[in-house]
Amino acid sequence: MGFVPLDPDTDDNGTLDDDELSEPFFDDFEKGTLGHSWVVNNLADVLETAANTESYGARFRNTSSMELRISTIGHSAVNITYDRRGKNLETGEMLTIDCSVDGFTWCVLETVTDGDWASQTFDLTANATEQAGFRLRFSLNGDLNTDQAYIDNVSVTFD
Repeated sequence: MGFVPLDPDTDDNGTLDDDELSEPFFDDFEKGTLGHSWVVNNLADVLETAANTESYGARFRNTSSMELRISTIGHSAVNITYDRRGKNLETGEMLTIDCSVDGFTWCVLETVTDGDWASQTFDLTANATEQAGFRLRFSLNGDLNTDQAYIDNVSVTFD
């Protein structure tokens, strides 16, 4: 299925007018590339062996991150769902999933060390509604390329 922003505002080339979405979002990475909505830092990419379901998922190596920016203006509820897994992480190394409404102050949703795939869902209605600059970030603080984490099936929905 791949990256699916529902009815985004696009220019004549089919790209987003700015770097923020204002519609529900879903990315299962099945296109084999990172969609244009992700802001990527360092060693984050899409790989077949990084998938929880289907063929592709996003992989983080060493120290890397991916961030999604989305407007929640006009929405009364915000829910986030994703699958995640850590691999070869040593003491103190983790995948951190956090969110922000301003890009400066971050709220940690969870940290992940080694383990099997798990799905997580968070209701962020109390803090994330009516925010033009809402951000969701996945970041790994490893020190080797063998320190890895994976995400798949990322969705942001509004009620």
